[in-house]
Amino acid sequence: MKTTHVLMVSVLVFVVGLVTGLQLNSSTDKQPEPGSSADRTQLLDPAPELPAPLVQPLAQAPVVDATEVEQLQLKVRDLEQQLSAQDQMLELAQQSLQQGLASETKDPEQNTDAAGTAISPEQASSFLPEPFASLMAKQAGQAIDYLNQHQVEEIDSEWAYQMELKIADHFATHEHASQVNLSSVSCKTSICEIRGYEYEPERFIVVYNAMQTQNWWRYSSSYAFQDSNEQGRYFYLLAELKR
Repeated sequence: MKTTHVLMVSVLVFVVGLVTGLQLNSSTDKQPEPGSSADRTQLLDPAPELPAPLVQPLAQAPVVDATEVEQLQLKVRDLEQQLSAQDQMLELAQQSLQQGLASETKDPEQNTDAAGTAISPEQASSFLPEPFASLMAKQAGQAIDYLNQHQVEEIDSEWAYQMELKIADHFATHEHASQVNLSSVSCKTSICEIRGYEYEPERFIVVYNAMQTQNWWRYSSSYAFQDSNEQGRYFYLLAELKR
Protein backbone atom coordinates (compact mmCIF):
# COMPACT_ATOMS: atom_id res chain seq x y z
CA MET A 1 0.00 0.00 0.00
CA LYS A 2 2.75 2.41 0.85
CA THR A 3 4.58 1.50 -2.33
CA THR A 4 1.54 2.33 -4.43
CA HIS A 5 1.09 5.67 -2.72
CA VAL A 6 4.73 6.64 -3.29
CA LEU A 7 4.45 5.65 -6.92
CA MET A 8 1.41 7.86 -7.45
CA VAL A 9 3.12 10.83 -5.85
CA SER A 10 6.15 10.34 -8.09
CA VAL A 11 3.98 10.21 -11.20
CA LEU A 12 2.17 13.38 -10.11
CA VAL A 13 5.45 15.23 -9.54
CA PHE A 14 6.68 14.10 -12.95
CA VAL A 15 3.55 15.33 -14.68
CA VAL A 16 3.69 18.72 -12.93
CA GLY A 17 7.34 19.13 -13.86
CA LEU A 18 6.66 18.23 -17.46
CA VAL A 19 3.83 20.76 -17.78
CA THR A 20 5.93 23.48 -16.18
CA GLY A 21 8.80 22.80 -18.57
CA LEU A 22 6.53 22.99 -21.59
CA GLN A 23 5.14 26.39 -20.45
CA LEU A 24 8.63 27.82 -19.95
CA ASN A 25 9.72 26.72 -23.42
CA SER A 26 6.61 28.27 -24.95
CA SER A 27 7.18 31.69 -23.30
CA THR A 28 10.85 31.68 -24.32
CA ASP A 29 9.97 31.08 -27.98
CA LYS A 30 7.57 34.06 -28.05
CA GLN A 31 10.16 36.70 -26.91
CA PRO A 32 11.54 38.78 -29.88
CA GLU A 33 15.13 38.45 -30.74
CA PRO A 34 17.40 41.42 -30.08
CA GLY A 35 17.64 43.61 -33.17
CA SER A 36 14.49 42.21 -34.73
CA SER A 37 11.81 44.48 -36.25
CA ALA A 38 9.50 43.75 -33.34
CA ASP A 39 12.23 44.69 -30.90
CA ARG A 40 12.97 47.95 -32.80
CA THR A 41 9.29 48.83 -32.86
CA GLN A 42 9.13 48.58 -29.10
CA LEU A 43 12.26 50.72 -28.64
CA LEU A 44 11.05 53.57 -30.90
CA ASP A 45 9.03 56.32 -29.25
CA PRO A 46 5.56 56.76 -30.61
CA ALA A 47 5.26 59.64 -33.14
CA PRO A 48 4.11 62.87 -31.47
CA GLU A 49 0.74 64.16 -32.41
CA LEU A 50 0.92 67.33 -34.57
CA PRO A 51 -1.25 70.27 -33.48
CA ALA A 52 -4.15 71.05 -35.70
CA PRO A 53 -3.41 74.07 -37.98
CA LEU A 54 -4.97 77.35 -36.92
CA VAL A 55 -7.33 78.73 -39.50
CA GLN A 56 -7.76 82.51 -39.27
CA PRO A 57 -10.73 84.13 -40.93
CA LEU A 58 -9.90 86.47 -43.82
CA ALA A 59 -10.28 90.19 -43.08
CA GLN A 60 -13.29 91.64 -44.74
CA ALA A 61 -12.83 94.69 -46.97
CA PRO A 62 -14.46 97.84 -45.56
CA VAL A 63 -17.78 98.72 -47.06
CA VAL A 64 -17.55 101.97 -49.06
CA ASP A 65 -20.51 104.28 -48.81
CA ALA A 66 -21.38 105.55 -52.29
CA THR A 67 -22.90 108.73 -50.86
CA GLU A 68 -19.74 109.55 -48.94
CA VAL A 69 -17.61 109.00 -52.05
CA GLU A 70 -19.85 111.33 -54.05
CA GLN A 71 -19.59 114.04 -51.38
CA LEU A 72 -15.79 113.78 -51.39
CA GLN A 73 -15.74 114.08 -55.17
CA LEU A 74 -17.87 117.23 -54.96
CA LYS A 75 -15.50 118.73 -52.39
CA VAL A 76 -12.52 117.96 -54.63
CA ARG A 77 -14.20 119.67 -57.58
CA ASP A 78 -15.01 122.72 -55.44
CA LEU A 79 -11.39 122.97 -54.30
CA GLU A 80 -10.15 122.66 -57.87
CA GLN A 81 -12.46 125.49 -58.96
CA GLN A 82 -11.29 127.70 -56.09
CA LEU A 83 -7.64 127.07 -56.94
CA SER A 84 -8.30 127.81 -60.60
CA ALA A 85 -10.00 131.11 -59.70
CA GLN A 86 -7.10 132.11 -57.44
CA ASP A 87 -4.59 131.27 -60.17
CA GLN A 88 -6.48 133.52 -62.58
CA MET A 89 -6.53 136.35 -60.05
CA LEU A 90 -2.81 136.00 -59.45
CA GLU A 91 -2.07 135.96 -63.15
CA LEU A 92 -4.16 139.08 -63.77
CA ALA A 93 -2.60 140.90 -60.82
CA GLN A 94 0.90 139.98 -61.94
CA GLN A 95 0.23 141.13 -65.49
CA SER A 96 -1.19 144.42 -64.22
CA LEU A 97 1.74 145.08 -61.91
CA GLN A 98 4.32 144.08 -64.50
CA GLN A 99 2.75 146.43 -67.03
CA GLY A 100 2.81 149.25 -64.50
CA LEU A 101 6.40 148.55 -63.54
CA ALA A 102 7.46 148.28 -67.15
CA SER A 103 6.07 151.73 -67.94
CA GLU A 104 7.27 153.34 -64.71
CA THR A 105 10.67 151.77 -64.10
CA LYS A 106 12.07 151.01 -67.52
CA ASP A 107 13.36 154.57 -67.67
CA PRO A 108 12.30 156.58 -64.60
CA GLU A 109 13.44 159.85 -66.16
CA GLN A 110 10.74 159.57 -68.83
CA ASN A 111 8.05 160.22 -66.22
CA THR A 112 9.27 163.77 -65.59
CA ASP A 113 7.58 164.86 -68.80
CA ALA A 114 4.21 163.47 -67.76
CA ALA A 115 1.49 165.96 -66.95
CA GLY A 116 0.66 166.35 -63.28
CA THR A 117 2.27 167.04 -59.96
CA ALA A 118 6.04 166.86 -59.68
CA ILE A 119 8.55 167.48 -56.90
CA SER A 120 12.09 168.72 -56.90
CA PRO A 121 15.02 166.61 -55.72
CA GLU A 122 15.21 168.81 -52.63
CA GLN A 123 11.57 168.16 -51.76
CA ALA A 124 11.99 164.45 -52.38
CA SER A 125 15.06 164.41 -50.11
CA SER A 126 13.04 166.04 -47.34
CA PHE A 127 10.50 163.20 -47.61
CA LEU A 128 12.65 160.16 -48.29
CA PRO A 129 16.18 158.82 -47.82
CA GLU A 130 18.34 157.88 -50.77
CA PRO A 131 18.07 156.14 -53.17
CA PHE A 132 14.27 156.46 -52.91
CA ALA A 133 14.34 160.27 -52.96
CA SER A 134 16.15 160.36 -56.31
CA LEU A 135 13.77 157.74 -57.68
CA MET A 136 10.64 159.70 -56.74
CA ALA A 137 12.11 163.02 -57.88
CA LYS A 138 11.93 161.60 -61.40
CA GLN A 139 8.20 160.83 -61.12
CA ALA A 140 5.10 162.94 -61.66
CA GLY A 141 1.33 162.62 -61.55
CA GLN A 142 -0.88 160.67 -59.15
CA ALA A 143 2.06 158.91 -57.51
CA ILE A 144 3.44 162.28 -56.35
CA ASP A 145 -0.04 163.26 -55.16
CA TYR A 146 -0.04 160.13 -53.01
CA LEU A 147 3.44 160.95 -51.74
CA ASN A 148 2.40 164.48 -50.75
CA GLN A 149 -0.81 163.19 -49.17
CA HIS A 150 1.13 160.64 -47.16
CA GLN A 151 3.38 163.37 -45.79
CA VAL A 152 0.52 165.48 -44.43
CA GLU A 153 -1.93 162.76 -43.34
CA GLU A 154 -2.69 162.32 -39.70
CA ILE A 155 -1.98 158.89 -38.26
CA ASP A 156 -4.84 156.60 -37.33
CA SER A 157 -2.77 154.78 -34.73
CA GLU A 158 -4.85 151.63 -34.39
CA TRP A 159 -5.49 151.09 -38.10
CA ALA A 160 -1.96 152.08 -39.16
CA TYR A 161 -0.35 149.80 -36.58
CA GLN A 162 -2.42 146.79 -37.65
CA MET A 163 -1.73 147.36 -41.35
CA GLU A 164 2.00 147.77 -40.80
CA LEU A 165 2.10 144.53 -38.82
CA LYS A 166 0.23 142.61 -41.53
CA ILE A 167 2.45 143.95 -44.32
CA ALA A 168 5.66 143.22 -42.42
CA ASP A 169 4.42 139.76 -41.48
CA HIS A 170 3.52 138.97 -45.09
CA PHE A 171 6.98 139.90 -46.36
CA ALA A 172 8.67 138.03 -43.48
CA THR A 173 6.73 134.78 -43.95
CA HIS A 174 6.65 134.62 -47.74
CA GLU A 175 8.65 131.81 -49.37
CA HIS A 176 10.91 134.45 -50.99
CA ALA A 177 11.41 136.37 -47.74
CA SER A 178 15.18 135.78 -47.80
CA GLN A 179 15.39 137.42 -51.24
CA VAL A 180 13.52 140.60 -50.30
CA ASN A 181 14.52 143.12 -47.64
CA LEU A 182 11.66 145.28 -46.38
CA SER A 183 13.43 148.38 -45.08
CA SER A 184 10.37 150.49 -44.18
CA VAL A 185 6.57 150.31 -43.88
CA SER A 186 4.58 153.43 -43.06
CA CYS A 187 0.77 153.63 -42.96
CA LYS A 188 -1.19 156.65 -41.74
CA THR A 189 -4.90 157.11 -42.50
CA SER A 190 -5.40 155.91 -46.07
CA ILE A 191 -1.94 155.77 -47.69
CA CYS A 192 0.67 153.08 -47.06
CA GLU A 193 4.28 153.48 -48.16
CA ILE A 194 6.52 150.42 -48.65
CA ARG A 195 10.18 150.46 -49.61
CA GLY A 196 13.01 147.98 -49.65
CA TYR A 197 15.49 145.94 -51.69
CA GLU A 198 15.35 142.70 -53.64
CA TYR A 199 18.29 140.33 -54.09
CA GLU A 200 16.85 138.31 -56.96
CA PRO A 201 15.05 139.70 -60.05
CA GLU A 202 11.25 139.96 -59.88
CA ARG A 203 11.06 138.76 -56.26
CA PHE A 204 9.31 141.93 -55.10
CA ILE A 205 6.66 141.48 -57.81
CA VAL A 206 5.99 137.91 -56.69
CA VAL A 207 5.69 138.89 -53.02
CA TYR A 208 3.49 141.89 -53.79
CA ASN A 209 1.20 139.88 -56.08
CA ALA A 210 0.68 137.40 -53.27
CA MET A 211 -0.18 140.25 -50.89
CA GLN A 212 -2.83 141.53 -53.30
CA THR A 213 -4.77 138.29 -52.78
CA GLN A 214 -5.03 138.83 -49.02
CA ASN A 215 -8.47 139.91 -47.81
CA TRP A 216 -6.97 142.60 -45.58
CA TRP A 217 -5.10 144.30 -48.47
CA ARG A 218 -7.99 146.25 -50.01
CA TYR A 219 -6.57 149.05 -52.10
CA SER A 220 -8.11 151.55 -54.51
CA SER A 221 -4.94 152.06 -56.52
CA SER A 222 -1.21 151.68 -56.08
CA TYR A 223 2.03 152.82 -57.69
CA ALA A 224 5.19 150.75 -57.62
CA PHE A 225 8.62 151.82 -58.86
CA GLN A 226 11.92 149.97 -59.15
CA ASP A 227 15.46 150.96 -59.96
CA SER A 228 18.98 149.84 -59.15
CA ASN A 229 22.30 151.27 -58.00
CA GLU A 230 25.57 149.95 -56.63
CA GLN A 231 23.72 148.61 -53.58
CA GLY A 232 21.38 146.52 -55.71
CA ARG A 233 17.83 146.73 -56.98
CA TYR A 234 15.30 148.58 -54.83
CA PHE A 235 11.54 149.16 -54.88
CA TYR A 236 9.14 151.85 -53.70
CA LEU A 237 5.35 151.53 -53.45
CA LEU A 238 2.48 153.85 -52.52
CA ALA A 239 -1.04 152.47 -52.14
CA GLU A 240 -4.35 154.04 -51.21
CA LEU A 241 -6.34 151.57 -49.13
CA LYS A 242 -10.07 151.24 -48.63
CA ARG A 243 -11.28 151.58 -45.05
